[in-house]
Amino acid sequence: MRNKIILAMAAAGMMYGASVYAVDPPTAGPFGSGKITFTGTITNSPCDIAPGDDAITVPFGQISYRKLNTADATTESKPFTIHLQNCAFDPNTPDTAGSAGKMSKVTVSFSGAANTSKKAYTTS
Repeated sequence: MRNKIILAMAAAGMMYGASVYAVDPPTAGPFGSGKITFTGTITNSPCDIAPGDDAITVPFGQISYRKLNTADATTESKPFTIHLQNCAFDPNTPDTAGSAGKMSKVTVSFSGAANTSKKAYTTS
């Protein structure tokens, strides 16, 4: 009789113990939490622009409106320098998207929306 009671208590203990393992893990509580935000831009360019050259101002002084009142009008040129560093002119690889290939010079372009009322201007 004593064995039956012990056996019944052991079986009941195993059934109650199994329910402990079935509980869902907590989704909120006093444990630590946080947020990590990654920002940046991935580029496929053969060189980096040196620090300090990423925002250059070229002073033109005063320019008469009459010099720029037609499309394709120009003024005197103003030289400026952009320093490049960490250049890697790798060979062109056809299976790599955007592969720059071997280069010996740099091309610069300026962009902006055309001002339709003043055709010689570019706005940005």
